[in-house]
Amino acid sequence: MKKRILCAVTALAAAVSMTAGCSKQETTAMKDDQSQPYEIEWYFPGSFGADQDMVNEKANEYLKEKLNVTLKLMPLDWGVYVSKTSNMINSGEKMDLVWTDISHLPNYVNQQIPVQIDELMDEYAPETKAMLGEDFLEGAKIDHKLYAIPANKEKAHGTTIVYRKDIADKYGFDMSKVHTIEDMYPYFDILKEKEPGMVCFGANHSGSTPVSVTSDGINFYNVGGADLVMFSDSEPDKIICKYESESYKNAVKNAAYMHEKGYIDPDVAIKDNFSELKTNGDVFCWKDVYHPTKLEELNKSYDYELGQVLITDITSDATDAMGSLLYIPYTCENPVRVMKFVELFNTDPYLNNLINFGIEGVHYEKTGENTIKTLDKINDYDFVGSQWELGNTMINYILDGYSTDRYEKLNAFNDEIEYSKYYGFMFNMEEVDTEVTACQSVVSEYWKNLDFGSAADWETELAGFLDKLNKAGLEDVKAAAQRQYDEWKKTE
Repeated sequence: MKKRILCAVTALAAAVSMTAGCSKQETTAMKDDQSQPYEIEWYFPGSFGADQDMVNEKANEYLKEKLNVTLKLMPLDWGVYVSKTSNMINSGEKMDLVWTDISHLPNYVNQQIPVQIDELMDEYAPETKAMLGEDFLEGAKIDHKLYAIPANKEKAHGTTIVYRKDIADKYGFDMSKVHTIEDMYPYFDILKEKEPGMVCFGANHSGSTPVSVTSDGINFYNVGGADLVMFSDSEPDKIICKYESESYKNAVKNAAYMHEKGYIDPDVAIKDNFSELKTNGDVFCWKDVYHPTKLEELNKSYDYELGQVLITDITSDATDAMGSLLYIPYTCENPVRVMKFVELFNTDPYLNNLINFGIEGVHYEKTGENTIKTLDKINDYDFVGSQWELGNTMINYILDGYSTDRYEKLNAFNDEIEYSKYYGFMFNMEEVDTEVTACQSVVSEYWKNLDFGSAADWETELAGFLDKLNKAGLEDVKAAAQRQYDEWKKTE
C-alpha cells in the first residue's frame, strides 16, 4: 500500500475548530501554559481494585514533575460504560481522555464530540505517531481526519480454531489436516461417541458461532456501518451486504448442519454458558482471533493445553485500527496537555507499567529487566489482561512464564502487514441513520437462529431475513456507502 504523506501544516493556531461547520463548542483552546497545573480525567472500562488511589497518588508524584498534571483514573464497569460516558459528554461535563472503539467513534464524530487531533499529534506526540505509523493511522481516520489514537498492539487479525491439544492427542486427531471447520466433522463424530459430556464446538453470543468459522476463502473487509456493509475479494470496489452473499448462505447452511448433528450446545441461542464450559474443560474447540502470541496467552488461562489452527488469511481492516482508541472530547479544557500526557504514557515505561501493573515491591516484583512476577497484593490492583485498552502495549512488562520475545514477534507480525485497498475508508452512517437502525433491528431479530443453526427451516428463515432487511432500507444503506467510497477513492 502506498504511504500517505500528510500535507505540511503551519504551527498550531490559538484555537481550532473541531470539525467543519458548527460544533458543540465552536473552538477548543490549543494553548498550554505548563506552569499552571491541570487535572486529567481518564475514562475507560474495567476496574483496578482497592489500591487504585494508592497507585494514582504514586503516578501523580511523577506526573507533577514531568508535566505539572495530576491524573484522575476513572474506570467504569463495562455494563454501564457507554451509556454513562455518553451521558456525561452530552451534559457538558469535563472529561479529558476517553476510551472507545469502532462501534461508537463514527457516531461520536457525527455528534462532534471528539477533538480533531492531527495537528496535536504532529506537534505534541511525534513519537506516538511514528510508533503507530502513517499507514496504520490511516485506518483510524474518518474522512482523512484523525479523532482518536489507536492502541499499539497487533495490527491485523485472522480467524483461528483453538482446540484442546490433550484431547486431540488422546484420539490421534491430525490437526495439520484441518483448514476449515468442516475438516473437524470426523473428529466431532468421534467425540460424540467417546466424550458424550463434551461440547464439540463452543459457540457463544460474542463472536464464536458456526457461521463465523465457515470460510470459503473469500476475505471480507469491514468499513464500519454496523456490520451491514463491507467489501469482499469476490467483487472488488463494490459495497456488499455479507448477509446477501453466497458465503453467508453457505455458512448458515453449515450452522444448521452443526446444530442438527449436535456439535454445539442445542440451547446456545437462549443461554450463553461458554465461559463455564471452557473453565470446566467441557468444550473441545472454539473460534478465536489470531496473533502470534495469542495461544501463549490462552494457555495461561486454563488447566489444559491448547493448540490452534488458522483457517483464514491474515488481514487488516478498520476493526484493527479502531479496536481500541483514546479520544479527547470537546469538554476537555486543555487538549494540548492531554496529548503531552498520551505521548509520555506511550513512551515512558515507568509510567506505563505503574498504571498497568501497580507499584513495584507491592503488587509485583521484577524477575528480569522487562519481566515481572505478580505478588498476592495484585488482587488489590488487578488490570492484568486489559492493558490493550490503555495505549502502547509494547512497553508493558512481560509476566513471568511468558516468552521474553513476545514483543519482537508482535512487531515482526505488524511489519509484514499488507493493507487492503479499502484500508482507511470508513462509512459515515449519518445520512441513512434511520435505515441503519431499522436494519439493525432486523439483524437482532434473526441472527441467533441463523448463526446457531436453530431455525426450523434455515432457507425459509434466511429468505425472511433478507426480505425484512430490504424493506428496512438496506439498498439505501448500500447506495450511501458506495457513493461515499467512490468519493473517498478519488482522494487517494
